[in-house]
Amino acid sequence: GDSLGSMRYALAGLSSGFISSFLLHPLDVVNTRLQVHDGNSKTLPKYRSTAHALVRIAGDDGMLALYSGLVPNLFGQTISWGCFFWTHANIKAI
Repeated sequence: GDSLGSMRYALAGLSSGFISSFLLHPLDVVNTRLQVHDGNSKTLPKYRSTAHALVRIAGDDGMLALYSGLVPNLFGQTISWGCFFWTHANIKAI
């Protein structure tokens, strides 16, 4: 396929992977915390809902806690979506 066209697809994938990871990472943090707490049935749940967990984590640990572990996630998602879009563009051109 067209090399420039393939690179545009790759750039679109890189961008979408970066943006989606950055915007949705707080929900990954909440999901992880809810799953970790789920196995401890001896105490009351720390979070009542996703919204409550977002507010509680930001209030107790600070806003940056919602972005803990962001850098490895950004690398993984950005690269994988870039590769996916590039591969898709090249296979589609065959």
